[in-house]
Amino acid sequence: MTVRLQNATLQNLVEQLTSQSSKLSEADVNTLIDAAFEQGGTLSADEQASLQTLLEGHPDLFESSSARERLSAFQSITDGDIRDAAHRFASDGKITSTEARELQEIALRDGSLSQPETMSLKALMGFYSPELESGAKTLLQELTAAGPVDAPSPSPDSEVDAAAQALHVSLTEGGTIERSAIEEAEVQLAAQYGPEKAKDILIRALGQDPAKISFDAIDYLQGNIGSMDDHVDEYQDVLVDRLEGAKLLDANFDGKLDENDLIFRKGANGEVNVERIGKSLRDRVFIGAAMVDAAGEMAKAKHKFGDLEANPVVWEVDEDNPNTMYLNSEFEPSVALMDIFNNPELYSFECATAMVILRYRAMLEMIGEDDFNRICGDLRIGVWDQEDDAAAIWEVTGKSAKGEDVDMTEETQKEVLPGDYAYFKNWDVSEAAFKGGWQGENVIYLGKGKYYGHPFGITEGTKIIDYLNKHRKTGSTRSASLLDLHARVHEDVLAYDKNTNE
Repeated sequence: MTVRLQNATLQNLVEQLTSQSSKLSEADVNTLIDAAFEQGGTLSADEQASLQTLLEGHPDLFESSSARERLSAFQSITDGDIRDAAHRFASDGKITSTEARELQEIALRDGSLSQPETMSLKALMGFYSPELESGAKTLLQELTAAGPVDAPSPSPDSEVDAAAQALHVSLTEGGTIERSAIEEAEVQLAAQYGPEKAKDILIRALGQDPAKISFDAIDYLQGNIGSMDDHVDEYQDVLVDRLEGAKLLDANFDGKLDENDLIFRKGANGEVNVERIGKSLRDRVFIGAAMVDAAGEMAKAKHKFGDLEANPVVWEVDEDNPNTMYLNSEFEPSVALMDIFNNPELYSFECATAMVILRYRAMLEMIGEDDFNRICGDLRIGVWDQEDDAAAIWEVTGKSAKGEDVDMTEETQKEVLPGDYAYFKNWDVSEAAFKGGWQGENVIYLGKGKYYGHPFGITEGTKIIDYLNKHRKTGSTRSASLLDLHARVHEDVLAYDKNTNE
């Protein structure tokens, strides 16, 4: 049987599935639905139409009535926002009570529960019954028990919503949302509504189907409404070292990097592929960017290089352990840490201590003041000396971590990504240079061949090597190089973040 669907990817998948068993099973239906979402994180108009064509135009293609009813149940979830959120939650295994409350908020976004929203929630409970936790099921049953509720009088946002919907239709007429159309709309909206309301309308319009935004428009949005609180450049730099040529979009324009934001990549044939960043990659990009940001702050502070010195009001240096400073109990850990950056002229340390400070600064940025103060109540900083919670999230790999001192190869250097720690070793350091601390240099890789190291600041790796080579034994010909050793902050650091409102 010939199947003609509006979406080529789904058509190819149907042909592949039916070539094996000639009929679509319930499992095949689930595969088709998952594949539709995988293309952009949401169900586009042509994907929705394709599933409906399959349901209505090819009833004989299903293995059983239950397989067709499975697709029919899914298609009954007609509210796109409810459908997309439910599938996203179910993909993680279970729909929890917290997620059910989010579905409730989506359904009541206009202040009322309409007939389509009520029917969508009821269809959702049938389709996702195995994934619904008992508390989630109860909440949704209570919400839909009374049936639709009449809409209240138009809210102050009704004008914005109406304008956003009209703009969305206009922008997507050609299929792809181009940069020129966004810029033109922004100018027209600002003239009609003022800049703030215009921005709100544009965000709501683009957020309805962000996967349709063109590859060339991403740069423009990153510099304007999609700047992620001005962190997008750092996120972008960390991302491209992992996925060459990728561009990141704040898909819901909430100013944060989250797992549902989108990655746009051009394939070899020029076709743009769009996918969710997902939790794992989101976490790695977030952590890497925090480390890169912290390195930038260290470089700007220009601390002195040498034996440990600290602000005596905030820190105590034990005479028996002069390489470590301990928190004065009168100060919060976050305040004491930031004093290192606010009063840099009062501090001196060598490169290993700089790495510990840098990691703490990134940690503070990632989990916020309250959780940092809770975790780091016994804060101390020294030559690879830190409290246990910071030490627990430091993941070290490489042959040298196992006691084998060898150079990094070109292949292993590719494993060092922005935000990672590395070490330039001066293999034939002179005796005088060794006493001065130049047996090597601890660094954080920033991407694009740049590193941060104390006291170098931000520089190319070749310049660090050149400096270390000037401090070799007389007659040595072995160049300083990267040691086969690198480390990074583990994703477990994000579990320390309990106060998500910071």
